[in-house]
Amino acid sequence: MEKLLIRCRLGDIMKERGLSNKDIVDLTGVSRNTITSLAANATKRIDYDTLGALCQGLRVLPGDILEYIEDNAPVKRPHVRTEVGGIKLVANEKGQEMINRVKSRENKDRAE
Repeated sequence: MEKLLIRCRLGDIMKERGLSNKDIVDLTGVSRNTITSLAANATKRIDYDTLGALCQGLRVLPGDILEYIEDNAPVKRPHVRTEVGGIKLVANEKGQEMINRVKSRENKDRAE
């Protein structure tokens, strides 16, 4: 059986949203040391209470924070998370193309 890994995406989420450690502490109530370790993917476990606080504070699901990958396998992100009209969506590449077209039409309509 191959070695399996769980990777914490908190650092990625923070970069995507432009959030600092202090922002995450304020949003979640999780300690600064824990946030620092999780963001650096330097921890071997996470408490359910911590995971729940992160999900609630960041308005995400556990699968958005934790990523399951196989050792030595390239990390694939076949699905893209996006938001349209306040609705969070997960789409594959073709779905993302469609979403981009809809967003483009919405922007044109607003400009007119």
